[in-house]
Amino acid sequence: MKVEASDLYGKGCEQARLRFLELEAEFQRRFGQTGGRFFSSPGRTEIGGNHTDHNKGSVLAAAVTLDMKAVARRSGDGLVTLYSEGFSEPFLVGLSDLEPRKEEEGTSRALIRGILQGLQNAGFQIGGFQAVMRSDVRSGSGLSSSAAFELLVAAIIDGLYNDGEIDGIARAKACQWAENRHFGKPSGLMDQSACSLGGLIAIDFGGEEPTILRFAFDFDAAGYSPVVLSTGSSHDDLTAEYAAIPAEMRAVAACFGKQTLSELREEDFAQALPRVREALGDRALLRAMHFFAETRRAKGEAAALQSGDLSAFLRLVVESGESSWKLLQNLYVPGGRVQPLALACALSDEMLRGRGAWRVHGGGFAGTILAFVPKADLDAYIQRMDAVFDRGACEVLGIRTQGACEVGFQEPLREVFSYEIGTLPSYKYVTTLSRVPGGWLFGRHRARGRWEAQGGHIEAGETPLAAAKRELYEESGALEYKLVPICDSTFGAKPYEGEGGRLFWAEISRLGPLPQSEIAEVAVFRDLPEDLGFPELMRTFLRQVKAHIGQLRRTGSEGETEAFGESIGKGLKNGDILLLEGGLGAGKTALTRGLVRGLGGDANEVSSPTFALMQSYGARWPVHHFDLYRLSSAQEAEEAGLAETLRGGEGVCVVEWPGQAEGLFDGLNAKTIALRTFEGEENAREIELSGDWFGFSLWDGEKGEGLC
Repeated sequence: MKVEASDLYGKGCEQARLRFLELEAEFQRRFGQTGGRFFSSPGRTEIGGNHTDHNKGSVLAAAVTLDMKAVARRSGDGLVTLYSEGFSEPFLVGLSDLEPRKEEEGTSRALIRGILQGLQNAGFQIGGFQAVMRSDVRSGSGLSSSAAFELLVAAIIDGLYNDGEIDGIARAKACQWAENRHFGKPSGLMDQSACSLGGLIAIDFGGEEPTILRFAFDFDAAGYSPVVLSTGSSHDDLTAEYAAIPAEMRAVAACFGKQTLSELREEDFAQALPRVREALGDRALLRAMHFFAETRRAKGEAAALQSGDLSAFLRLVVESGESSWKLLQNLYVPGGRVQPLALACALSDEMLRGRGAWRVHGGGFAGTILAFVPKADLDAYIQRMDAVFDRGACEVLGIRTQGACEVGFQEPLREVFSYEIGTLPSYKYVTTLSRVPGGWLFGRHRARGRWEAQGGHIEAGETPLAAAKRELYEESGALEYKLVPICDSTFGAKPYEGEGGRLFWAEISRLGPLPQSEIAEVAVFRDLPEDLGFPELMRTFLRQVKAHIGQLRRTGSEGETEAFGESIGKGLKNGDILLLEGGLGAGKTALTRGLVRGLGGDANEVSSPTFALMQSYGARWPVHHFDLYRLSSAQEAEEAGLAETLRGGEGVCVVEWPGQAEGLFDGLNAKTIALRTFEGEENAREIELSGDWFGFSLWDGEKGEGLC
């Protein structure tokens, strides 16, 4: 089933399109081809029925607007090759052997292999595919990133080999098979069903086939926001704790000759309590008591929402949280001093009592809780929880009506449009590209795992400049810098369409410690990093910044190329090494004449040194002009004595054809100047400076409105 992107993402369609375009570019980089199809799988939130699905009870769940995205196409090699953002190596699974492998338990490969086998066993077509994916469903967020991943793989197989006609429950069952038999985790069917079907769903697992009721409820219109609060605690090494819950519930059922508690009448259980207690102990009884009451609550919550009785719904949600705490006992591992779920529930009860609701979210023991917060209290709730559990702990959720699916785009592709500063009527975000000694500064996003420029949304009451200063400090630790506005921009199908933003350039002279934020680390790159967030936008923005400060210039004649070289030469220092990249006739020698003139030398002395390998010219410092066209290795350059001059640190070295001696310049902090020609424009050149150009700028505007 293919769903139009505008129907799936609504107001977030532009952002989704951008991310799919990034994935498409990554797909081409990984596989050397285009033509992939787009797929999406949502995360899920468990609203009612904590640990009831595995004993065939009732649950209330919903798909959420956070999702996993992929670009995929068929492959003819009988192999699944899946690259996931944040992993350097692909997940590889061959179709020739789909039996479970003990050594793969707990891995993504196990899930892929199991889904393929589960779908094949159900009579569906399977085949190899190539794909790249990324996730906005954070691992450990309680939004079931594992089920979202499973359904993403299932949706790809469904779309590529079954025309999107596999029933939603059949997909969910294949994914549950994979998780139980291959991954080694005993789980029910709730997570997979919610991710596969989408929307708000009430599921009764008591019959041979699950009974599913899909319905709608607008929490936003009712004045409430569902919020997942991540406590920062890990689910690692908790499989045994999770497994004990369904095992103890089934052990109670077995005392009555039943397989699951759903087959057992609650009154029979109550009458036999002494006998069952003697056989199994107290905890198993308490967990069984939770099951019976929680199954009733899940049904009651669904009925309350369908009838519009929000007060009854909120009361039942709190009862669910209390039951998980007291009876199910999955808020913490006994004996531990670290009990973040219990603390989160206690604080939420303190803030929301009588107005909102809270409960354990997902498997428990660690991870997240779910709260329903009145919109009037949302800012205060987030501020309070961020102060205790770290900034960004709260994720406000939206309900997604569609499950895992193929995504179609009928609207025209978006692009970046730029305007003079102050052109736009309003601004939603800021982006800053920051130059430091060594190159450009990027931060690795803690959740998304990719490198990003500094920036983010403008908060209420902030100017773009104030937002840029705040984001720059929070995401880099910058203490002393020059901050310059470059342009306004929008991202849309046509000018002035889409959210408005402002682009800044920062020249950072002093960095302090990186503040605690969503950025895990910062690093310096000569140009754009490979694993880059929003690469299409960043490529455009970096070109705009470079053009503004003189690191990117288009020339229309040899004289203009030489004049630009002179401007560069005036800013060079003793010991600089410049690598000139460009084909025959690109203008490297003309640029060198300008460099020599800018350094105070005689440009008329400059000619191509091809037959001499190196020529030197008098200037403020000696200029050593290399042409490595006739060489084929760094060793040849070493043997010719060129390396000694390069590493001597005296004068300025200008090197044409540096690629002929790959490795020769390692560790020398050389700057790069690339010259490009244009077909049909004989004299036009584009000249781009990359590497460590800190302090260099031909920008002749004001000193910058953001000096710090």
